[in-house]
Amino acid sequence: MAIPNRNLHLEAEPGRYRQMQAKQSTVPLFTSHFQKKDRETIMDELKSILLVEDDPKDVELTLFALSECNLAEDTAVTRDGAEALDYLYRRGAYTDRSDHQPAVILLDLKMPKINGLQVLKTIKSDAKLCAIPVVILTSSREPSDLNQCYRLGVNSFVVKPLHFDEFSKVVKEIGTFWALVNEPPPGSIGRIFPGHQEPGR
Repeated sequence: MAIPNRNLHLEAEPGRYRQMQAKQSTVPLFTSHFQKKDRETIMDELKSILLVEDDPKDVELTLFALSECNLAEDTAVTRDGAEALDYLYRRGAYTDRSDHQPAVILLDLKMPKINGLQVLKTIKSDAKLCAIPVVILTSSREPSDLNQCYRLGVNSFVVKPLHFDEFSKVVKEIGTFWALVNEPPPGSIGRIFPGHQEPGR
């Protein structure tokens, strides 16, 4: 998978992209956890992620970072708040998807149609959705956004780092913790492999 092109980062640190492409990434906070398990066991434990992000470049960067810890293929992407709620409530294009919910939602704040705060409020006020961990992943540093998110019940609030290597490290740590280390809510979906049948299907 090619490293995403983000003009700001290319202009600021052109050499870092070549370095990132050449080296094999690790997830420093959870290295010892990975070493205790073989690859098959780790893959069986990976859980589903819902990424809610309207910026195509940030989507590409996030999926690239998740791919380095084998999580990108287990990530669903919605491009605005309305589509995210359709996904969670299995409406419209998502009517036929599995009734299992994601193990974690990575949610941007500034989005069209329905913004991240409204999505968060809807999730945390719904008895069937409120247990799903929600991580705000945003460029906003506004204290009002931070305060409102925690009042609404967000599980974590992360400001997107400006540089690619820092952004990639943060996303990998978030994805690895919530998808592998954390025990997900009942009803969350595990990774589905070829030939695997979900119960009742």
